[in-house]
Amino acid sequence: MTVMNGCDEEAVPPSHHGRRFVIGYAGAIYLDRDPRPLFRAAARVVQDLNLTPADFGIEFIGHVESYDSSRVSDLARNEGLDGYVTIGSRLPHRAVMEFLARATMLVSLPQDSDLAIPAKIFEYVQFDAWLLALATPESAVGLLLEGSGADVVAPEDVDGLTAVIRERVLQHRNGIRPTRISQDGRFSRRTQACRLLDAIADAVQRAPASRQPTLRTALD
Repeated sequence: MTVMNGCDEEAVPPSHHGRRFVIGYAGAIYLDRDPRPLFRAAARVVQDLNLTPADFGIEFIGHVESYDSSRVSDLARNEGLDGYVTIGSRLPHRAVMEFLARATMLVSLPQDSDLAIPAKIFEYVQFDAWLLALATPESAVGLLLEGSGADVVAPEDVDGLTAVIRERVLQHRNGIRPTRISQDGRFSRRTQACRLLDAIADAVQRAPASRQPTLRTALD
């Protein structure tokens, strides 16, 4: 069995979405967290739906200025998203929560390990936002989000990313708003702790009664 990390059962700022569709990312860009597939797919949607920066945008905050010795703003411009991508610096925790509450979609960028789950996902699931994870279905992230309503797409599948972003933008345009993934409680630390304690209790009940050692076995 697996007992995971989870999200804290604490109050977060209420999500509030305007007319503009915002894809948000909070954290750091390092190792294999390549934003270019996201930019490439988003640029296709912008062109296909004739979106302006007033309609659609991608906002990054944190250690997000560069990737692989290139400025992230330049990478976005090279993919045709000049004016659509905002790069912000680190913020206090409360301000980060407010940032996440404004996003229509929250994105988890690809990572170098299929066995790791970014802690940010356990923050993302607490907000009324669509969650897009750039990961394979068989990865730890993919297995975590299976059946949750999140969109899990392999990082190299730009066509798949384009289809997901396009669908969510159209839903948003039609007045459909996302709901938080954590509402069924499966991702809470309380749920995971109860799972662990129940397993321990079950193991204790099934364990054979221990024998009191005899003098001979004690001496041996």
